[in-house]
Amino acid sequence: MAFKGLIKLDDRGRFQLPADIFRELDERAHGRYVVNRSTDKCVTLYPGDVWDIVRAKLDKINVFDPKKRALVRYFVGSATEISLDGKNRLLIPKDLKEYACFEKEILAVRLNPFVELWNPTLYNKQMEETLKCNPEDVSMIANEIFGDGSEFNIS
Repeated sequence: MAFKGLIKLDDRGRFQLPADIFRELDERAHGRYVVNRSTDKCVTLYPGDVWDIVRAKLDKINVFDPKKRALVRYFVGSATEISLDGKNRLLIPKDLKEYACFEKEILAVRLNPFVELWNPTLYNKQMEETLKCNPEDVSMIANEIFGDGSEFNIS
């Protein structure tokens, strides 16, 4: 099962997900996807049913609070429903392609239940910054998630 993969973008901004990621996502998407800006400098690709859950949560936010309204606007304002073409390709809208600085290749990183699409150079910089600035935070969060690692012991 692939957790990330390098993908070629064609001249129109179309791409195919790696087969493992596509199979897993399309089980939920049934050909319906939504892309939008992420909180990082990348694009998030949601299967349609996952976006419906995200959108339902956003719809419950009090938009009379300026900060919350800005958050909803940020996510919903760039959300675009896209669908597969006859060759199982998806098309990144031009504004999102520019936002994420996509060129000829993108990196798909599967974060259950969605996929982040990155400019590979920006992804590597993000990872370097994360590890350089916050190695203790990464270690602490990993410890919270995995604890003593006992679930990995094979008897």
